[in-house]
Amino acid sequence: MIIQTVFLTSIAVILIFLCAVIGNLFINLIARDKILTPKDIFFSTYWGIILIVSSVAIYATNISTVFIVIIIPTAFLSLYHIPSIKSISAKSWYKNICITIPIFLIFSLVSQLLPYSWSIENDINFYSQVSQSLINSGIENTFHYFNEYIDDSVGNNAYHYFELWFNGIISLPLERYFSNLLLLKHFTYPFFITLIAIGLFSIITNLALSSQNLFSLLLIVSLLFVNLSSLINFENTAWDILHSVFDRPNFIFYFYGLIPATYVFMQGENYSAFFGYIVILPILSITTAPSIFLSAILFAFYLRTNKLLMPKQFLKIVGVISAVAGSIVCFYGITGSSVDSQLSQGASMSNLLHTAIQLWKAIIQQIVILSFKSLVLLIIPLGIGVFLIKNNYPNFIHLAVFALLTNFSGILVFQVLPTTTNTYQFAYMGYVTIFLVLILSILLVSSFFSIRQNILLLTTILTLAIIFNANNFRLPEWSKSIEDNFISLRGYESNTIQEIKSELTYHKEKHPKKIGFLIVKERTISPNHKHSLTYQYGNEILIYMNNMHFLPLTPPELLYQDSNQTSKYERAKGFNDKLTFYKHFDSTNSTGYINQFIKDENILFIITDSVLPYLDQKLITIASDE
Repeated sequence: MIIQTVFLTSIAVILIFLCAVIGNLFINLIARDKILTPKDIFFSTYWGIILIVSSVAIYATNISTVFIVIIIPTAFLSLYHIPSIKSISAKSWYKNICITIPIFLIFSLVSQLLPYSWSIENDINFYSQVSQSLINSGIENTFHYFNEYIDDSVGNNAYHYFELWFNGIISLPLERYFSNLLLLKHFTYPFFITLIAIGLFSIITNLALSSQNLFSLLLIVSLLFVNLSSLINFENTAWDILHSVFDRPNFIFYFYGLIPATYVFMQGENYSAFFGYIVILPILSITTAPSIFLSAILFAFYLRTNKLLMPKQFLKIVGVISAVAGSIVCFYGITGSSVDSQLSQGASMSNLLHTAIQLWKAIIQQIVILSFKSLVLLIIPLGIGVFLIKNNYPNFIHLAVFALLTNFSGILVFQVLPTTTNTYQFAYMGYVTIFLVLILSILLVSSFFSIRQNILLLTTILTLAIIFNANNFRLPEWSKSIEDNFISLRGYESNTIQEIKSELTYHKEKHPKKIGFLIVKERTISPNHKHSLTYQYGNEILIYMNNMHFLPLTPPELLYQDSNQTSKYERAKGFNDKLTFYKHFDSTNSTGYINQFIKDENILFIITDSVLPYLDQKLITIASDE
């Protein structure tokens, strides 16, 4: 485990160096500067990564990728920011790269000690499958390997592809050593949290607050561990306020997308650059689109009303926001999938709005409750901003207003579409933005403190970080591999782990490795997890190896046992019925049909929750740890 983590750290440093070099060359070309002039390390790596991910996505998909839209904000920023990215000394450039070593090491180790919740861990397994499929198939949708098993034509659908493309790219040269899932959990996520820390550090140093560099870094790292969700969610409601990168990994990329916008906004009056970076976020992750586009328009009006934007500048900003939003809508309108529409539960916009009108009282109540609870996070930075920061950093107050608008926009759109699947995620962008403003306020205030006061502040933050995360920490066995520790944490016994590893090693050369999964007990998994696309029983063994296809073998009468509540199976059944196994299932001869399917598909072994002697293939029985 330790050796693996050190190896991952060395790869991270090399990758940051390469991305920074590529980004540096790009910035200097746009700025018409000397090609080797070192530029700000955060923007160098940011643009290096954006260029790598976008270029690979465009090439791999034959231009059928949402990253084609990145051309619009890049062109806009080439006019309004990239040429002005400041140069730094070569010594500072290399020093900042070296700083990433201990930071990545900390976050990579923490990724092994601080697991996400069971449901989020399962989501990460799914993300890994999508990541691998992007590289293998060049199709930008979430059907991953099931693209090969669905008869309907499958096109693009909207998702958060940025980190999945990135992870797929780095997994190509490293697949001999690490699986796609391991890299996603223990490399890609820590890698971008490290860049968030470096970005925050760059903001502080560029605001001339760098007299205590080591302290600032320690404070930034500590603040990223603070999770106030348990304090904010002081009563049981349907929707929790979540904001930490350790709540949901998607938040990592919300933070990452906000950092460059925050950086340029706090530097001065380059508001055009702020909007240029903000509109990149929905390209990286579509779930940010409703709150970002709505709040960006509202914020542009706010700045214009306060005479901080000239009329021409205002029109240009509204134009780029509209261009990016319109391009994303057009892209999915042209390349969208018929399968996607069939799985969307068929609700029209008019029906959704009709439902919202019927529920207007409950919707208003939720908007008030969620807004109030999330604003608890903003009380501190606003108070600090008014009394301490306003005179020195006037833009901080405006940034807090943007956080308010983003928060309100996300909650509003979510509540207008309350019955649509996953719209609750629209509100998360606002919560993350508010927490970023809170972090920034603490960092700014610390610049006014004495060394003794800063030591007390750091001690307090560290204590809070430990308290908030103590119950979630899981100590691994240091002598075991990362893979074995992960599987053990998921409830697998030692003999089962060895059996799985033996089977995978034996079939190592098979591509793909087809594995069956069969669920007998209704209580084994929840109704939502009977959806074969998003959940396959036992799919955590992806931590060991890539290119596994998990195929369902559970008869319909076992999968949908509760005949009195068929509606709860609607989403799962909508997808499952598109698969050959269910489409042609012979209920009069279940055992014979399953065994023939196993033979026809050349399934290597079966993961199940019960002993099933009637199946003609090796069984590996595991207990559910849901």
